[in-house]
Amino acid sequence: MFNRDIPDYIYKYISWDNKFHKRILTHSELYFSQPKSFNDPFDCLIEPDYSTLNDEQVKNRIKYHVKRDNPSANRKEVRRLVKKVMSEKNWKDEENIERSNQWSYKYKNEKLGINCFSGNYQEILMWSYYACGHRGLCLKFSTKELESNFKTLQISEGKIHEIIPVEYVPEIPKINPIVEGNYYVPKILSLKSNLWKHEDEYRILFHGYKNQDKTLDKDDRVYKFTSSVLKGVYFGYYMEEDVKKKILTILKNRNFDLELYNVMVNKEKFELLVEPGAPTL
Repeated sequence: MFNRDIPDYIYKYISWDNKFHKRILTHSELYFSQPKSFNDPFDCLIEPDYSTLNDEQVKNRIKYHVKRDNPSANRKEVRRLVKKVMSEKNWKDEENIERSNQWSYKYKNEKLGINCFSGNYQEILMWSYYACGHRGLCLKFSTKELESNFKTLQISEGKIHEIIPVEYVPEIPKINPIVEGNYYVPKILSLKSNLWKHEDEYRILFHGYKNQDKTLDKDDRVYKFTSSVLKGVYFGYYMEEDVKKKILTILKNRNFDLELYNVMVNKEKFELLVEPGAPTL
């Protein structure tokens, strides 16, 4: 259902000034952010187009969500909840659709978390945006071990989904939830404008659906990974010497077995180069 394969490794650009980024190395933690914290105002704003569905299709879709969100409900209770939702909304009315979309965006920020990665560790603009103007780091993760790691986690609030590729599109598409099936939620959370294509982004989604009355707080959005998931560290071209020393000390004290690289600039053309080995201090 996705337009790109998942590579063997994905990369996360980080700033050492960001406390959540820093804890990736100091505590082996990944923080799953709210969509509204992202730098693209259209991120996760796309909604499924219910206006084209007939009543039976809408009913089946509502039934799916009711059963997922109320796993202990019997058939009679499911029918009651579906009927209640159907009676409260005319899904083809523009005002109700807009109200539903506003509720959906609020739900995404309260109940969902997203962790963003890239398939490219040499993207100049990514180093500028997300790694503090080339003064930060880029971390190399094994996709196979990441997904294996998340499958073993016992999460009280919900579920971490598989790694998904971001799809870049020239214009906002109409998403039919029936055609997309169970993939429509990951799809609407991974659509971006072609303007962002250089980021080559991959995402991991967390859905905190188990307690419908609770908004995820910061502690709920943090998950630990095993040290073997992290495979390498790329030191930014402008990273300060004292920061390099601190990071190298952390890596040594935590017994990480990592590939280390220094990012350099190619003096003959606009590209970044990598030199293996620990930074020279």
